[in-house]
Amino acid sequence: MTITLNMYQTLAAAVAVFFLGGFLKGKIPLFRKYCIPAPVIGGTIFSIVNCILYTEGIWNYSQDTVMQNWCMMLFFTSIGYMASLRLILRGGYLVFKMGIMVAILILLQNLIGISMAHVFGLPSLMGLADGSIPLVGGHGTAGSFGPVLEEMGLMNGTTIAFAAATFGLVSGSFIGGPIGELLVRRFSLISNETDNAAEDTGEKPALHPKDAAAAYLNMDHFMYAFGQLLLAMGIGTYVSAFFSSIGLVFPGYIGGMIVAAIIRNVSEITEWYGSYQQECGRSRSGTALTSRNVKSWAACASISFSPAPL
Repeated sequence: MTITLNMYQTLAAAVAVFFLGGFLKGKIPLFRKYCIPAPVIGGTIFSIVNCILYTEGIWNYSQDTVMQNWCMMLFFTSIGYMASLRLILRGGYLVFKMGIMVAILILLQNLIGISMAHVFGLPSLMGLADGSIPLVGGHGTAGSFGPVLEEMGLMNGTTIAFAAATFGLVSGSFIGGPIGELLVRRFSLISNETDNAAEDTGEKPALHPKDAAAAYLNMDHFMYAFGQLLLAMGIGTYVSAFFSSIGLVFPGYIGGMIVAAIIRNVSEITEWYGSYQQECGRSRSGTALTSRNVKSWAACASISFSPAPL
């Protein structure tokens, strides 16, 4: 049996899987305790069911990926929008130290990947396909550098990179949540942020006591922030095209990230117009659930469960 979903059905299915994850997270305290994201819960269940049904020859699932790139572009553009130089400078030495640590870890990922490839008699490029390209860059970077690895001689390089990115996404959530929860308890860390309270508890946010009809989110600011993201995405395509024209290989969303960061920082420096981090975060969280599910499903659908030649 072959099941093919069009664009609308794919988005509806992604939301349904997200709702399933949210429902299970609300019912199972373990998921809430260790901060396992709802999209990962639902997406993992779907991937397991899909894998079993596919390998048993019961069904062959395929989906439309038209919205995949758009969701991914919007999500990463919103990440660029959060890059405030003012906040980075406020972090001072801690931000610098974190950057150095991340750079070292990226280098170690590639060194370990290449070393393990040699141990198992695999090409060195396999180590890169399983290294920082997918594990740091994610599906977008895997999709950009996969064809490059194939041109350099690694067969199925894109599929391998996508598989590693999917594994990193899921394992990072299941491992990172418990470790983060342990560190929060051990060092008695307290946050003043309440933005994620509604998502974590499943409860509606408390309204302002002086105004029972007060909206939790300023819709004018939300639409303005969303418009800035769309503007950054559009202009960013020219930036990405420029990078490609001079031979630089970057994910397609890098241009949008750069333009969004410029929009944010020009706003803070000149105050000619507003920038709305909270509203941008809301649009990002909404896009994340669709982007994460669609990307993961597409990656799982593209992976052959039979051994492929390297």
